[in-house]
Amino acid sequence: MGRYINWDDLISRYPKLATKGGAGAVDSSFIQATEYQIDGMLTGIFTVPFSDNNVTIKDLCIELCNVRMTSDYVKNGDKIKKTFMDRIERIRNGSEAMMTSSGDVMYSSGDIIFSTTQDRGSLFDVGTCSANVNSYMCL
Repeated sequence: MGRYINWDDLISRYPKLATKGGAGAVDSSFIQATEYQIDGMLTGIFTVPFSDNNVTIKDLCIELCNVRMTSDYVKNGDKIKKTFMDRIERIRNGSEAMMTSSGDVMYSSGDIIFSTTQDRGSLFDVGTCSANVNSYMCL
């Protein structure tokens, strides 16, 4: 079972992919590799691995699985690949945001990552460490 998606996520969107093998075969051959590829494509812009509430990552993994499993066999495979890669580029350059299941927005602007919760203060700093925790915990 993958970190971001599973067999049911994949075949719910693309039922024809069920003909490519069972859940175990697709998971080990495609889902895990796809998740690592997505992490690799977005590392440096975002911190990976992503949380399991990132619906954009889930969507990207499903789409990339479809690309990897079908693009060499379907008539418009090159168009499917290009559409996917264009979306990755939009996310990387900050013109498309990522969304979480709670509606929070995460987007990149060049090398900086922004979040709708970025202005919330930290729970941990030097002041809280010395005041609220035994001193050996602050080392």
